[in-house]
Order: sequence, then structure tokens, then C-alpha cells
Amino acid sequence: MKKFIIGGTYAGIVIFFISELETYYISGSSIFDVIASIQYPVYLIFIVPLFGMNLLLDTSYEMFSLMTIIFYLVVWGIIDYFQKKQVRLHNL
Repeated sequence: MKKFIIGGTYAGIVIFFISELETYYISGSSIFDVIASIQYPVYLIFIVPLFGMNLLLDTSYEMFSLMTIIFYLVVWGIIDYFQKKQVRLHNL
């Protein structure tokens, strides 16, 4: 579970930065097009499961990828808290 959450966090970061570069800085470069194509499978794996929130909040996919980073970090914190609490209870 933690590996998926870490992957989702990194996926959000990669998607945001690649889309920002694609939008504002580089367009039409064949090398960058190859790099930008990496974001689509990552987007499908980690971001699309939460895609209904994108439509609800009416945001672009770049901003939604940043929101998913926050979501994954909150879930990671909750899981880490309960695992530490379980270890403390087990040691008593």
C-alpha cells in the first residue's frame, strides 16, 4: 500500500512538471514529446482512479495532479500513524 502511495506522489509531481513544461516552455520538440508521453500511463495508473474529483472540482489535470499529491500524502500519514500506534500497543 505504501509503495502505491509513494508512486502516486511521484506520479503527481512528474505529471505536473511535465505538463507545465509542455504548456509554457517547450512545444514541438520531438525529444520532449517522447518525455511527455511518459506521463500518460502514469496518469492512468495513479490519477484516474480519483478522476471524479477532477470533474467535481472543475480543475485542469495539472492542478488535479497536485491535489492528488496532497491526498496521497494524507493517506500515507494516516497509515503511518496507525502502524506506529499498532506497534506501540503490541510492545505493551
